[in-house]
Amino acid sequence: MGLYVRSNRYLLTFTAPNISFDYCEDTQPVSFTISNIGDGAAHSVHTLIDFDPLTVSNVSSGASYNATENRFELDDPLEPGARRRSGVGK
Repeated sequence: MGLYVRSNRYLLTFTAPNISFDYCEDTQPVSFTISNIGDGAAHSVHTLIDFDPLTVSNVSSGASYNATENRFELDDPLEPGARRRSGVGK
């Protein structure tokens, strides 16, 4: 008799976007995609991004920005094969 245990694990991919400001411009929309290429759901996903000294506002639905912890937080689990696009700006 044998025991087979399968562990479903998430595997997240993220590529940081290039951010540039035009001269005399004080706001710039930015977006990025987080993908789960693993075979398990990812819960409580936090993406650490320190924008200091910039201020983050107008975060897209499905996510929030925790300025104290310098991180984006996804509201819902990221299921296997799912992608979540988040962004900030105008």
